Amino acid sequence: MPQLLMFRQTLSGVSKPVDDFLVRNQKRARAIWIALLVAAGYYVGTLVGFALTPPGATVSALWPPNAILFAGLLLVPRKYWWISLLAVLPVHLATQLRADVPLWRSVGWFISNSSEAMLGAYCVSRFSGSKPVFDSVRGIVVFLTFGFVLAPLVTSFLDAAVVVATKWDANYWTMWTRRLFSNMLGILAIVPPVVIIGGSGMARLRKTRPTQYAELAVVLTGVFLISIYIFGMAANSPKAPALIYAPLPLLLWAAVRIGPGALSGSLLIVAVVSIFGAMHGRGPFASVSTRENVLYLQISTSMVALPLMLLAAMLSERRTREIELRDSKAKLMEAQEHERRRIASELHDDVAQQLALAQIRLEQIKAESGLPPRMALDRLSDQLSAISDDIREISHGLYPSLLQHLGLAPALTRLSREICKEKNVFLDVAPAMTESIPADISLALYRVAQEALHNIEKHSRARRVAIELKHSRDGVTLRIRDDGIGFDSDQDTAAGLGIDSMRERLRSIGGELHVKSAPMRGTEIEALAPLERPGTELSETG
Repeated sequence: MPQLLMFRQTLSGVSKPVDDFLVRNQKRARAIWIALLVAAGYYVGTLVGFALTPPGATVSALWPPNAILFAGLLLVPRKYWWISLLAVLPVHLATQLRADVPLWRSVGWFISNSSEAMLGAYCVSRFSGSKPVFDSVRGIVVFLTFGFVLAPLVTSFLDAAVVVATKWDANYWTMWTRRLFSNMLGILAIVPPVVIIGGSGMARLRKTRPTQYAELAVVLTGVFLISIYIFGMAANSPKAPALIYAPLPLLLWAAVRIGPGALSGSLLIVAVVSIFGAMHGRGPFASVSTRENVLYLQISTSMVALPLMLLAAMLSERRTREIELRDSKAKLMEAQEHERRRIASELHDDVAQQLALAQIRLEQIKAESGLPPRMALDRLSDQLSAISDDIREISHGLYPSLLQHLGLAPALTRLSREICKEKNVFLDVAPAMTESIPADISLALYRVAQEALHNIEKHSRARRVAIELKHSRDGVTLRIRDDGIGFDSDQDTAAGLGIDSMRERLRSIGGELHVKSAPMRGTEIEALAPLERPGTELSETG
């Protein structure tokens, strides 16, 4: 035994470094994979940036590469940032030199671009807290403060200095302004969707329902078509200025229904389409110069985006809190049922068994005793038997063993007979109910039926009770009707009947409760329990 113990300790001592080595390699491999994707995105973003540079201008109206690098750094630990920077450097130099940009200017731009991405990513990851960036108001505020404002604001001084030092443009402050708004718009529109998609990965895709994909596709398609119409309109059209906010309803839809990622993706579509139209002399601001037109579009798009992103963050945080509250309620009910099961088991296996042994001993004493003591022992035996029966009923009420062993339908049959002894109970169980139902759903429906039948017995004065149980592909439906005096379901009377507890129990499994009642017209309680839990929405993750 000592040798076996030493061997196990040796194995555990060896396995821990091996596990740490595998974890480190897995993180490093993910960082390399993300770096390669960032490099490819940086290349495509550079081509897009060149395509969105107005004729005769030295700065693009929308420069995506910085934002792509920014997002890539947020997806990996800081100690692996050098991998992404090393992967991006040759791509940057190759695309810049191919566009006839001098080497020193290209190197200077790489320093300013990477400085912006590192400064923004460091501050956001440092101050956003433990939650994903775009899952909370704090994360959004940190992103807007440090990523959207501070990082491009500071590094624009360096970028403009590179342009002036290499004698490509002599107007320092004009260069600084154009570069600032170009990069701010790119960060606002590109970083959130990239981080949200990259942070959740395949787990997010598996949890997203097809209807949510369809909703996202409708929003993005609508934003694209409306943007094409508005920003492709002729400059002299009298409707052009009035329709500049036409995409706003869809942007609100994206912010409220889906989340920050969809909102930023919609903003990116608006920005690209509007800038492309402005470069070709079209859109609501086309009456002024192209540079001023682009600047107005950058400012107006950013100003619309800021409150919408904060709104999306607040709603996202609220939905997260609701999910956490629902999960905590479910765990509380699960703990309650576990404690009930423990107490029921102790009552049934310990107390009831001891009472049974005591009753057997009394029977033996009765057989050996005379007539007068025997009458007293008979009464004592009857009392013990009654106590044993009461404990057995309490045990079954705390946790129904029949539900665990035979299923929901037999448990409901016995429950209705025990509670509604003096009433006509009609139990209708669909043949498909022979299929297995998950234990948590069976228990929730059983508790709803238990509460409802107790209410019928105590308050309804009903003569007939109908219990219907149906099983379909979508879920299980339990319907309980009585012909009693009913109640006004719009008043607070329902709270005293346990309706709230039934509703909360069903919400914990993703179900719903519907109550129909009126004075002297009976009551109908319908419990709907889905067999599959609702998937995670397309909203907030990051």
